[in-house]
Amino acid sequence: TQSTSNTSGHNPIFNPQNARNIELGTKWEFLDSRLALTGAIFDTVNRNENVTDSVTGVSEQIGKRRVRGLELGVVGQITPAWQVTAGYAHLDAKILRGTVGTATATTDGPLQWTPKNAFTAWTSYRLPMGLTLGGGARYQDGVTRSSAANPATANGIYSSQSYWVVDAMIGYEINRNVSLQFNAYNLFDKQYVERFNNGGSRYQPGIPRSYMLTANVKF
Repeated sequence: TQSTSNTSGHNPIFNPQNARNIELGTKWEFLDSRLALTGAIFDTVNRNENVTDSVTGVSEQIGKRRVRGLELGVVGQITPAWQVTAGYAHLDAKILRGTVGTATATTDGPLQWTPKNAFTAWTSYRLPMGLTLGGGARYQDGVTRSSAANPATANGIYSSQSYWVVDAMIGYEINRNVSLQFNAYNLFDKQYVERFNNGGSRYQPGIPRSYMLTANVKF
């Protein structure tokens, strides 16, 4: 539904937002193409975002935010029995132009829900007797729910903390049709916030240490 309010994004007087993205990537293969390494750098800018004037309360299309980043990845088989996969991302996210003139100014403030660093890795090894062992780790920096440059002005939860989580598995192939797999999640029972709501009044904790036994049957 169209709006006539000069603070609403549904008002047809506003132009569309626009984005510009530049990315450069590379891929390298090793071990007769069994192992691939990838990398990319990128720069993304969003413009024409609605920004509310702190004095008049009127929205203007002067908002601008930028994300610069680096992504690295590895996936493949070091040996026929040894598989690996890992990924790392670094994000330099920033609001270049936003609400200014108040304690809740967003210019130069953080970009909501955007971790600065994130990492995941997993490896598994298949032993000759049909046994497979695996393990991995996940890491994520904390995120903010508000773009306020001054955290003291944000009501409720302002940000989450960074965390590491370690998982493991063991699998056994009984025969070519039946196999068992036992997974252990969050081995060290790390307490962390997985997500929280926009208002900062509620959060969902990460899954505590837990286990799962799975039987796989194929025919």
